[in-house]
Amino acid sequence: KEKEKERSGHNKHKGGKGHGHGHEKDGKHHKHGKHKSKAKTNGAATGPNDADGEQTASAEAQEQCLLKLSFKRKDKLKWPDEWNMTVRDGSTNHFNELVLPKTGLEASLTELRPLLGSNLKVLHLAGNGGVVGSVEVLTPCVNLTACRLGFSNVRGDLSVFTANMPHLVSLMLGGCPSISGDVGDVGTSLVQLEELSLWRTGVMGDVGAFRALTKLRECYLGGCIGLKGDVAAFGVLPSLKVLDVAGTQCGGSLGTRGGALKL
Repeated sequence: KEKEKERSGHNKHKGGKGHGHGHEKDGKHHKHGKHKSKAKTNGAATGPNDADGEQTASAEAQEQCLLKLSFKRKDKLKWPDEWNMTVRDGSTNHFNELVLPKTGLEASLTELRPLLGSNLKVLHLAGNGGVVGSVEVLTPCVNLTACRLGFSNVRGDLSVFTANMPHLVSLMLGGCPSISGDVGDVGTSLVQLEELSLWRTGVMGDVGAFRALTKLRECYLGGCIGLKGDVAAFGVLPSLKVLDVAGTQCGGSLGTRGGALKL
C-alpha cells in the first residue's frame, strides 16, 4: 500500500518540469545455476498502444502479473521486490525480456498475457513443467527473436509461430509433445532461424521445408515420427553444425556435408 501511495504521489507530479526521468531503478538479475532470471524493459518509451497497433498492458498491470507468479523452487529463487518501471515523459516502458528457466514456475500462458505483447523480444520459460496453456496466447508477440518453451507443458500448433513471428532466431520447443502441426511453412516464414528444436513434439511434414534456412546452426528433430523426406535438404545448409533426425522417417544422404556435422 505504501508503494502504491508513493507511485500515486509521483504520478501527480510526473507531468511537471524536472520530473522527466522519475524514479529510475536498475532491474535485478539473479542467477539460478547457469541461468539468469530477469524481466527487462526496453529503452524506448511506449504508450497504451505500441508501434504495431497491438494493445499493450500498462506497466502497473505487468508488475502485478509478475508479483503474482508462483514458483515451486522459492529457495533457489530471489524474486526482486522492485521492478524497473522507468518513467520518462509520462510514459512507461514495457518488458521486452522474460527469462525464467528452470525456476519451478507454475502458470498458464493466459495468466502471463499482460507480459505477452509486441514489445516482448525474448521469452525463455524452458524447463518449467508447470507452465501450461495454448501457444495461441503468444500471437501478439510479433517481435519475438527467441522463444524457448522446451520441457514445459504448453500445447498448440506450430502455425502460431510461422504465421506471426518472422524475426525468430531461436525457437526451442523440444520436449513439448502437445506441440503439433506441419513444418511446411517453417522454411518460408522463419528464415532468420539459427537454432530450432522440435525434439519429441508432434509435428509432421517433409523436412525439405528446411532447405531455405541458410542461417540454421543447430536443428533437433529427433523423435518426431511424423517427419519424413530426404536429409539432403540439410546437406546444403552452409551454417549447420548440429543435426538430430533420429527416430524420424527421414532417409537419404547428407552428401559431402555429412562428415562436418555433429549427428
